[in-house]
Amino acid sequence: YRVCIVEGGTNDLTASVPTGDIIAAWEDGIDRCLAAGFVTVGVGIFPRGNSSGFTQEAARLTVNAAIAAYAASNGVLYLAPDTTYGTGTGPVDLKAEFDAGDGLHLDCDGQAQLASDIGALF
Repeated sequence: YRVCIVEGGTNDLTASVPTGDIIAAWEDGIDRCLAAGFVTVGVGIFPRGNSSGFTQEAARLTVNAAIAAYAASNGVLYLAPDTTYGTGTGPVDLKAEFDAGDGLHLDCDGQAQLASDIGALF
């Protein structure tokens, strides 16, 4: 397979970029990957409710729902991060066993889990 993994948007949320702009950027990235003939995997924005100063949970959920819907309608594999990586409490926090210590970035165990989860999509 030639695979392209599309992931991103968390910094845009923190910078208060409008959700419509984030979604449009995601769609553009996905479209470019598909046009280039890649098997495309979209990875939603990870939980980060426990990272310092994060107040954009509603926007994160909106973007992730839009990404999932776009992926489903365009033959793109999608990994929803909340189930595996989130605590399920609101705002959704990154699980401690995957947290590098800042409530935002995955540690080595989290990165290994992500690789396994993406592989399982195939």
